[in-house]
Amino acid sequence: MKRFTFIALASACFSLTSYSQDIGYNTTDIGAEYSWVENSPGVNLQVAFNAKLHHSLLASFGYKTAYRPITGTHNNEKGQGWGGSVGYRYYFDYIPKSFFVGARVHFWSLGMYRTADPTLKTVSVLIAQPSLEVGYTAVINDIFFITTYISAGKQFTISTPDNTFGYGKGSATGAGISAGFRF
Repeated sequence: MKRFTFIALASACFSLTSYSQDIGYNTTDIGAEYSWVENSPGVNLQVAFNAKLHHSLLASFGYKTAYRPITGTHNNEKGQGWGGSVGYRYYFDYIPKSFFVGARVHFWSLGMYRTADPTLKTVSVLIAQPSLEVGYTAVINDIFFITTYISAGKQFTISTPDNTFGYGKGSATGAGISAGFRF
């Protein structure tokens, strides 16, 4: 009976001490982001919810300008509008810092027009841009973060009154940088 009591007491002590040595902590990142995708710079307000180990969910809301030259003509497509994104990042380090891989989906509602014909009105174009990204997050004093990334994906036009605009079709390679505070 003494042996069983000793083993039970030792097991309880080991389980309590192993719980107190848990790795990682939940954090929230809030910051500003500058992104560039195929002649389309954008600025975003970004929020990331970081789990204890490896994972991070992020959301952003921002403003984008778009420009697409039409080859062989003096006509270009221009536009601007609001949008946002949702995404996931997997960090190779235990806590959300260092190298990561991720996936994001951007949605943009842009007012597009052609530069050669000023009489045409602005057309509302809804665009989706799913992409994969690779990047690096540096954390300074567990308070400030800087993240750089490159991304590759595809653009899809979800809705437009007419199908004459070429922006929103094809590949979408880009890069970005974000910085802010970690809570």
